[in-house]
Amino acid sequence: MKDWKYLKYWIVWSVASLLLITSCEEDQVESLDHLEQVGILGQWKLDNRSVNGIANLAVESCDSLHFDADSEPTDWKGMFRASGNGYARTGDFELDTLNRTIAFSYEDVLKWYSIQLTHNSIRFNYLENQDQIEEYWIKLE
Repeated sequence: MKDWKYLKYWIVWSVASLLLITSCEEDQVESLDHLEQVGILGQWKLDNRSVNGIANLAVESCDSLHFDADSEPTDWKGMFRASGNGYARTGDFELDTLNRTIAFSYEDVLKWYSIQLTHNSIRFNYLENQDQIEEYWIKLE
């Protein structure tokens, strides 16, 4: 009778241990955010900007842009912080990989840019006051 009591405790302990081990393994498996997979997340610095095809390489830029993921890893949305001489913005963005565009939303403004993204550079193209703007950003992280 005493052996049966120990056998019951041993079975319960074994099952509990097995459940604990498998639940820990599942917790450790995390899916990457779509934005992390394409490499846009992190800190970026403006390297070059041209207006209507004319670049001003003499001016050193202090513009920076930081992309963070939101809480939903399966979407293409996130948050951004942008700053430079005379401005600082925070807002949301949405990346459209099919159309190669990115939408920035801050305050009551919505801006769409075309985007070319590599693992360490971003190129934005957009119109501003009838001027064609092209910006090259490099990744700092």
